[in-house]
Amino acid sequence: METSLWVLISTVLVIDILSMMSPGVDFAIVTNSALTRGRRHGFITASGIALGVAVHVTYCLIGVGALVSQSIVAMQVLKVLGAVYLVGMGCRAIWTASPARVVVSPEMTDVTAGESFRRGFVANLLNAEATLFFVMLFSVVITPEMSLGVRALLGGLIVLIELSYWALLVTVFTFAPVQRVFYRGKLWIERLFGGVMVVAGGQVLGSLRKGA
Repeated sequence: METSLWVLISTVLVIDILSMMSPGVDFAIVTNSALTRGRRHGFITASGIALGVAVHVTYCLIGVGALVSQSIVAMQVLKVLGAVYLVGMGCRAIWTASPARVVVSPEMTDVTAGESFRRGFVANLLNAEATLFFVMLFSVVITPEMSLGVRALLGGLIVLIELSYWALLVTVFTFAPVQRVFYRGKLWIERLFGGVMVVAGGQVLGSLRKGA
């Protein structure tokens, strides 16, 4: 493999990792699933996010991403859907928040695997910032002039690193000491998560009003 390709791979992975390390919706959803539903559901939510990333990568590879980002109507619809989803998720988290006396286990939650997967997938897919990030990445760093094979390789590596990063985060947040700290303040931590989601959705709607 040529040195220039290794440099390109390193550049793409560093950019992607730095974007994931910046706290956002994906971070909040993964940690919340891991803390409130257990390691298994955390991994499933992480898988949903990874599939969402795979969708972003795919439409960028075939050139649809640039068209969506340039369409004002499409971006506004995406932002509204994403904002409504975040606000709804946040309100539900606040409404259902409750204290706990015991540590959660997969057998103790009535949430299905499908719900946990859909939670990560939909939130990532409707994240307008994620759309713009991947369009930028596939326009500036992974350029259309590159062969489809190279772009597909880089896209696959991005999905793999995203899944690995979120799985690592789930593992950390489901260690017993972390779980014990969480369950001492479960009620308020869940309300904080709900508040973050509502604020995030509100900011998206606010940006639409400013742009109007």
